[in-house]
Amino acid sequence: LPEVVECVAAWTPAERQLLAGTSLAKIDGAPRSACLVESRAVHRADGTWVLAPGVDSLNDSRGLGRPATYVDDDGDSLAVIATRDVTAGEEITHVYDDLVTPADLLCRYGFWPPRDGALPVSVVVPAADLVVDDRRRADDCRSLLGHRGLALTVDDPLPDLALGVVLLQCLDDDDDYVAALALGRDLDVLAALRSDADLAVRVTTALGAVVRRRLDRYCPDDAYLQTTTIPPLSDGDPPPPPRALDRVHAARQLRDAEVAVLRACLAALDRGFDDAADDE
Repeated sequence: LPEVVECVAAWTPAERQLLAGTSLAKIDGAPRSACLVESRAVHRADGTWVLAPGVDSLNDSRGLGRPATYVDDDGDSLAVIATRDVTAGEEITHVYDDLVTPADLLCRYGFWPPRDGALPVSVVVPAADLVVDDRRRADDCRSLLGHRGLALTVDDPLPDLALGVVLLQCLDDDDDYVAALALGRDLDVLAALRSDADLAVRVTTALGAVVRRRLDRYCPDDAYLQTTTIPPLSDGDPPPPPRALDRVHAARQLRDAEVAVLRACLAALDRGFDDAADDE
């Protein structure tokens, strides 16, 4: 087993500080043994974990264009099956996880996926962040969003559900609120916003403030520059090892990808809701 484990829980405290504001900001350090299990074990369908020697030595297949394998689990044994014929001398790779985000790969395995094998980056906004001003309606908003909150992506930076939750809190009339809440996810949010310019402004302002507060949490760029600075040779300090620079680079990629999603949300708000309706 490797002496150095690359999952985020094995990073130094200073390296984990570079994840401030991201979806991995709350990952704590863990013992090497726990990190080895997290980064090398196979997650079985029944929710258990098992170490499978051989499988844990294969690189992830995304973006490599090489023979990929997957694990077939019949409950009693694991079989590693190739997705195509393998010729002599080819590197065999493995599909680490079918349904994960780049942040999941970084957290568990310690790497950011290559561009050619890119997965969609999402930013989850907790329900608590979308409670903008009316605490009385917070429970209703949480029930609409669910315990995991709301996922934003570059392709869908302004989901109707995000607009609907904020709209509910901006309705002054209690009867209107009750009627909108009764519709829940079936509420035609864009129609409501197009028909009421004042309400549209209030929703845009409130949701924009939520997104900007989220943007303010991210690690500033100068922190990455300081971390990657190589001290002069006269100081006698060795340069940071390549591993540390890889971690800094991965943290920066995560930050930049998530920031791009939030900026896409702000851009969609700036375009207005008539444009959003046309895009549909």
